[in-house]
Amino acid sequence: KPDLVWNFSKKLAVFVDQEFSQRGRDLPLVWTSQRKRTRQTAAAIRCPVKTCWRALNEIDAGICEGMTYAEVRETMPTVHAARTKDKLRFRYPEGESYVDVIHRLEPVIMEIERQKGPIFIVAHQAIIRALYAFIAGISQEECPHLPINLHTVFKLTPRT
Repeated sequence: KPDLVWNFSKKLAVFVDQEFSQRGRDLPLVWTSQRKRTRQTAAAIRCPVKTCWRALNEIDAGICEGMTYAEVRETMPTVHAARTKDKLRFRYPEGESYVDVIHRLEPVIMEIERQKGPIFIVAHQAIIRALYAFIAGISQEECPHLPINLHTVFKLTPRT
């Protein structure tokens, strides 16, 4: 798995170089979560500043952390049913809900809006869903259901 992360990290660095350096554009700020895998993914990217934000950490799955959805369905059927019924408001036991994540991201969103230059964010699926929904004007109700593929770059350009 470390080789896969390093290979993707190098591909991402090439992408950023092509998108910015080779086009004469300023290099982006790079923001990651505090989690090891996002920092490793961003490791090869050349940039003026890399910042780790606690707010960009993945949704806290509480007592379900480290379990697959199949494992949760099998061992905690009431938890699985509650999550399926209302993914936006469902709070993992001893963890967070999407609503909690959205509130946690408010300072990040304010900082995104304040920035004049490009930002490259390496984060987790729930975080990307919430940021994408906010920036694209998608409702909170739809946010948890947005299809976000792993190892995908989303380019969002602000409207002027």
